[in-house]
Amino acid sequence: MTDLMWDMTWVEFQQRARGGAVAILPWGATEQHGPHLPLSTDTVQVAEIARMVAARTNAVVAPAVPYGYTSQPSSGGGPFFAGTLNLGADAMIAVARDLLSELVRHGIRRIVVLSGHGENMPFLIEGAEQAVRAAGGDARVVVVGWWQVIREETLRALFPGGFPGWDREHAAFVETSMMWALSPAHVRRDALRPPEPVETPAYTVMPPRPDSVPRSGALADPGRASPEAGQRLVDEVVEGLLHVIEREFPPGR
Repeated sequence: MTDLMWDMTWVEFQQRARGGAVAILPWGATEQHGPHLPLSTDTVQVAEIARMVAARTNAVVAPAVPYGYTSQPSSGGGPFFAGTLNLGADAMIAVARDLLSELVRHGIRRIVVLSGHGENMPFLIEGAEQAVRAAGGDARVVVVGWWQVIREETLRALFPGGFPGWDREHAAFVETSMMWALSPAHVRRDALRPPEPVETPAYTVMPPRPDSVPRSGALADPGRASPEAGQRLVDEVVEGLLHVIEREFPPGR
């Protein structure tokens, strides 16, 4: 039996919902990831990881949402690159609330919203809060970004010179390595190159300045990326998410 909701008939989905299945809602973005990764990177990652998690649980994977909250210069490149399609805050919250409420309406009571785009998080949390409130406490939603379950010791091992932070890792070593492990055909290896140094302020400027973002769109060097490192990270994310599901949705609850 498939774990992918879009491959199920309504009868099959109803059976899984009534059987107490956890639903995983992957939520990505359509955002530039340098000249070496596709615009679908955030969505491909969470869709594939959700599928791997579901294969080891009783989870159902809902169709991935391919649009995220507005890309920021310091963590995604901002508005300076062709192909990035953004949702505003109100739209993000409304779509999250409505999709989660629909899953609850169909009998799903335990949901994981798996984000692949850091900017999504506060709006997914707000949408989840509204949906849970509307359900009268008859549902439980976990909102988690895949990076939140990666251990500090793993980052120390992969970044012996020090981890630069998740914002600076956009389209760099981690994401490139993970895409190399998850979908190697998507990695344009001949386009891997370090970004030129730029001065990125710690504060926010509106409108943002183009010279605060590397011209390539990668915010740090992807050159060390490898499928081996990517597989290590993917395996850790899958195990971490399985632990989250086990902790938050134990059998019988």
